[in-house]
Amino acid sequence: MSAHDSTPAGDVPEMPAPRVREFAAHSIGGALALLLGLLGLLAAVVLFVAASASPGFAVGGVVVLIAALISLRGLNTVAPGEARVVQLFGRYRGTIRQDGLRWVNPFTSRARISTRVRNHETAVLKVNDAYVNPIELAAVVVWKVRDIVELDEERKAAMVSNLLVVLCGDRAPQPVLNTGTLYQ
Repeated sequence: MSAHDSTPAGDVPEMPAPRVREFAAHSIGGALALLLGLLGLLAAVVLFVAASASPGFAVGGVVVLIAALISLRGLNTVAPGEARVVQLFGRYRGTIRQDGLRWVNPFTSRARISTRVRNHETAVLKVNDAYVNPIELAAVVVWKVRDIVELDEERKAAMVSNLLVVLCGDRAPQPVLNTGTLYQ
């Protein structure tokens, strides 16, 4: 512990540094990719029709059809207030935050995450302050997801409860150890 640290080392658990930093995934506008994919499908149909005159065109039609279907698999839509995490064989390849129709490597997997601003409002809570004066507390916690984290309703309530303890306490915050659910 250095001389300028004000908290003892035993009070705060050490969190590991994240191994992955977010960066933009390589993606292109999806309109051109959609147009080329549809042209590929049309070319495959033309080759299959031409295969009735010469069977050699059928092989070309199959190849063009497979290529068009694979390229169309790279299309995805990103709505406002969400992003897509792109992974290639389980390895992080970036995040798409630009909304609209986007095209990425068709062999990647893409997971949708919400980046919209969320809030949680608590009920009014009647408590006494350090001088036994009655006060009413309520909170509206507003947050926005920056890393990939999901909170269920119980975790949201626990977070708000912990924040209220910190805000209303007459001492510096101490680590909170949850030993069960909030409802037991």
